Amino acid sequence: MTKRRNRKHREKTNFRRIQVLSDLQAATTYLFAVWPDVANEVCDGFPVLTAAMADEIGFRFQGDVPDNLKDRVLLAAASPDDGIPAFAIATVLLASDALTSNQPAERFEWHWDEFADHYRGLPASVRAALMNAFRYGVQSNKLSDAVSPSLEDCLTSKPAAFQDALIRIAKSMTEEERLSVAHADSYRRDGDVEKHLAALNDVLARADCRFPDDTWFPLEPVELVAWSPEAMGFVPCTALLLIDALGDGTFHANDGQGGLSSRWGLNYDAYCKLPGELSAPILRAFRFLYETADEFDLSSWVWTAEKRLMREVTPIPWLPPESTSHPSPPE
Repeated sequence: MTKRRNRKHREKTNFRRIQVLSDLQAATTYLFAVWPDVANEVCDGFPVLTAAMADEIGFRFQGDVPDNLKDRVLLAAASPDDGIPAFAIATVLLASDALTSNQPAERFEWHWDEFADHYRGLPASVRAALMNAFRYGVQSNKLSDAVSPSLEDCLTSKPAAFQDALIRIAKSMTEEERLSVAHADSYRRDGDVEKHLAALNDVLARADCRFPDDTWFPLEPVELVAWSPEAMGFVPCTALLLIDALGDGTFHANDGQGGLSSRWGLNYDAYCKLPGELSAPILRAFRFLYETADEFDLSSWVWTAEKRLMREVTPIPWLPPESTSHPSPPE
């Protein structure tokens, strides 16, 4: 009983597992909403979206799931020429089953060899959800080692799609906010406020808003302010740290890529409640870090925070595709 309870706790605090399954579930909901007739045909009317276990995210072929549903899904997942929507729906369901079931219907060795290019042709958000599931499945020994998505396969979007918006957010920092940030260094000595303010103005005057090599000024107060949603300059400081993490591989912030996962774990609610023009690039940046950096992981943080009390792991919101047109099969 204790081993089973510990396993359940590990599953509930495994950020990457939860993120992958949450994305697959969101992709399934999206595909069912866009192509309801196709989804109904593939699943023969069975309410797949309510078939998950009460304490589990993701779908699996067990419990009350009818036997013939597995056969229908397996057939659709092997028949992209019969329709990409049905193929996409079935593949996402199979991937979810592979990661949640003790006896998965498919480990994707043959499917990857046959249909990798079809997976790559799916809408970006669906493709990334699927490819990140494949990557996690291989890492956790749920899927065949033959499944080998590239980093490019796993990206929902590249920094070029949102980095300019982050720069605009950073540069929007008001004079009052800049002065407040300059005062945030709890270790400041005489003259440090002026140094922080001058260095911060220099960073914000740069076209790319990247920190210089001498980073204490202004990085220390920027990092501190970005921990607290109530602090003046919280959003622009968050944008500065994300810009730094999205850079050329030289991370000036102590956070680097991985440390920003702790900021997500603590402040996700604040990020999600921002107005759309602010939240969208910030959420895209966090998603990019999750998709590219293995060290972006809250699994250890949820156990060490607050005197080792287990915290809820909140996944990064899935971003639906901008287009609802049927993707075309590869040539």
